[in-house]
Amino acid sequence: MRYLAVLVILLQLAGCSNTRFIKLEQTAAPVLDPVTSLLAYRFISLQQQDAASIAGYCQALRDQSPSSQLYLLQLACAERWLSKPLSNSERQAAIALYNAALLPLVRAALQPAAQQPAYLALQLEVLSDDGLPLTHFTLAADVQAKDPLMQAPAVQALGISLVGQRPNTGQGRDRWYPPEGIFRAVTVFLQALIFETRCNRCCGCRRG
Repeated sequence: MRYLAVLVILLQLAGCSNTRFIKLEQTAAPVLDPVTSLLAYRFISLQQQDAASIAGYCQALRDQSPSSQLYLLQLACAERWLSKPLSNSERQAAIALYNAALLPLVRAALQPAAQQPAYLALQLEVLSDDGLPLTHFTLAADVQAKDPLMQAPAVQALGISLVGQRPNTGQGRDRWYPPEGIFRAVTVFLQALIFETRCNRCCGCRRG
């Protein structure tokens, strides 16, 4: 069984930066393990949770060993949890679970296509900037200010923050930005999880 996670990038605000003031932390993308049919049974269990039990079910997922299946299950659980009326502390806990599960998938999605696992397709849908595509993305968590006083404080908000970049065309409003490129702050949210059953070519599929 193959799973497709479709991630949407939403443009939040405009800005610029310069490598004289920042440094990039080199963090390796996680190794994503194969997704098996066991995930389908765990999703059935998730769907059986009511409003009174969903919080406990989601929180129990945080203590399990990291895996591709767990990230997908945590995302689905956190989304369902966030759809319920929550106190501020409950909402923060649900957001923390959502972001923790989404982060390794975003790291994997930013890798070259050849390095992404065939059994877990990660698709980024990117909004344009002034009609021009952003061509490079860096996780905001990996961008560190060289001067600690300039480091932005961590904010607990839904989604994963990225720094998007595109070449400076030297025309229009681009003339007012640094020549090394145009930088934009973007946020990644999960749009959909699409589950597909892929059959073995030699044997075919048997339904039932």
